[in-house]
Amino acid sequence: MYDFVVIGDILIDRIIRITNSDVINSIDAKSHTVAFPFPSKLQLTTAPHSGGGGNVYNAAHALQKLGLTTAVYSMVGKDSEGDFLVDNLQAADINVDMIQRDATNGTNSAFIFSIAGDKVAFSHHFQRDYKLPELPQTKYVYLTSLGEHDEVVFKDLIVQKQKLGFKLIFSPGTLQVTEPLSDVREVMQNTDILILNKEEAKKLTRLHTESNETLLKALAALGPKQIVMTRSQHGSISWNGENFIKVGALTVDVRESTGAGDTYAATVGAALAMGKDFKTAMEMGALNAASVITQVGRINGLLDKSALAQKHSSEVGNLKYVESQTNV
Repeated sequence: MYDFVVIGDILIDRIIRITNSDVINSIDAKSHTVAFPFPSKLQLTTAPHSGGGGNVYNAAHALQKLGLTTAVYSMVGKDSEGDFLVDNLQAADINVDMIQRDATNGTNSAFIFSIAGDKVAFSHHFQRDYKLPELPQTKYVYLTSLGEHDEVVFKDLIVQKQKLGFKLIFSPGTLQVTEPLSDVREVMQNTDILILNKEEAKKLTRLHTESNETLLKALAALGPKQIVMTRSQHGSISWNGENFIKVGALTVDVRESTGAGDTYAATVGAALAMGKDFKTAMEMGALNAASVITQVGRINGLLDKSALAQKHSSEVGNLKYVESQTNV
C-alpha cells in the first residue's frame, strides 16, 4: 500500500537567474511585464542551473521527504535526460516502476528565467501516447500537469478510483486550466481536493474577477469536494461548500520561486495523510513552500517531517493573510 501515487509529466529544468539591473528596473508590476533589450547579449552574473523539474518531480520529492511512500507514473524519452530523471527519483526512494520510456520522442524540458524572485517559464512537451498502467493500492493519487491527450489518463484514472477507492488530489497544469471544460469536467467531478493558484482559477473558470469567493464557488460548481486557492504572498483560502479557511503566507527573502506551488499542494496532501486537520495542512503547505523559495532549485529547500513540525510550532503565528479588495 502506497501513501501516494503521483501522475503527470516530469522534465528537465534549465534555470537562468537574471540579476541585471536594467532588466530588474524594467519590471512593471501593474502590467506584469519585464523588458529585455533586443537584439542584445547579456552577461549572466550567476551560472545557469539544470536539474529535474515539472510538477510531478516537485510533488513526489516533497511527499517522500515528509516520509510518505510515493510512486510516480510519467513518460520520459529514451535518452540520457530521461535516465537522469529516473535515476534521480529512484535515488530519493521514489518508486519509478510505472515510468514509461518513449523511444520516439525525447524528454520534456523547460527554460526558466528567474527574475526578482519570480519567473517566466518556457516549456516544451512532446506529444505522448499515454497509457496509464494498473495502479497499486494507494491512499491518495496526486494528479497534475500532463500534455495533450490527457483525457486518456483521466478516463482510466476515474475507473481505477472507483475500483481502488483512493482519494484524488488534482493540481492542474497549464494545459488543464485552458483546455475546454468538457475535457476536465469528469475528472473534476471525481476530485476530492482541487489545489491551484488564483490565476489558474481565473483561467479554469473563465472568470475575470478578483473575488476569491466568486472563484471558489465557481470551481465548486464544477464538482470538487474541496478547493484550495493559493495567492502567493497574500496567503491561501479554501472552500468546501460550507466553510472558508484562510491561511497566511510567511514573509521570507525570495531567491527563486520555482516549485513553491507544487510544494504547497503536495504538503497539504501529505499533512492530511498524516492525520492533520485541513487548516493545519494548509499552514504546513505555506511553511514548506516558504522554505523552498529561499533556495535556488525546485527541491533544495524541502523540509522533512521533523523540520516541518518544528517550523509549524515556531512560525505558524507569523503567517499573514492579506484580504482581497473585493469580497473574501
